[in-house]
Amino acid sequence: HSAAFLSCLYQSIPVLCHPARAVAILPRSCLCSPGSVSASPRSQPSPCPTAPLSLYLSRCAPLTLAPLAAFSLLMFDPGDARAQANYFRDPTKTNSTPYLRHSELAKWNGETGEDMSAHKANWAKTQRFVWVMGTEDTMVWPREGEHWAAPTDKYPKDLSALPMKQTRWYTEDTFGLRTAEEAGKNFFETFKGEHIRFTEAELQQWLVKHFV
Repeated sequence: HSAAFLSCLYQSIPVLCHPARAVAILPRSCLCSPGSVSASPRSQPSPCPTAPLSLYLSRCAPLTLAPLAAFSLLMFDPGDARAQANYFRDPTKTNSTPYLRHSELAKWNGETGEDMSAHKANWAKTQRFVWVMGTEDTMVWPREGEHWAAPTDKYPKDLSALPMKQTRWYTEDTFGLRTAEEAGKNFFETFKGEHIRFTEAELQQWLVKHFV
């Protein structure tokens, strides 16, 4: 099952690489209506580009994301137009119809109320999971989401990350994460750097450590 590990590292399987318990998998910059102004959490307000949303969506940041613009992507099937919309999860709207109806994350997380027995059975077939987090990742927020953490119920007032074992998908074992943990199948690694910017040496080290 080393293929699952490699696919995760190279992001061939988004559910493994981006559990996306995050608000958004987007760089920290700005997103707002064309021609308006939005402030970055690390800078003064700056003009947003006057371009179609699809062109400057990748520039936005979780903390400055215009909620309406981002959430509107879930008003239609995002897979038809913008796959990244499947990675957007606003903790304040997880009970909304658009999110539950159109978001792949809602399905993967077991948040839709659908029968997850088949998903859990498939998850249990993997013998070992290796979850890798970049300690300086600014594309996934919170970066701890790469280790299955999530924003707290107090978001956005509280921007800390809820540890994996306190999340709903773990405590309720919605798709098999807790079962895998109790079976000793989950392993966690970190590297110093940005999103998936690990070195070949680090990759080789993880492969030898976990699969050789």
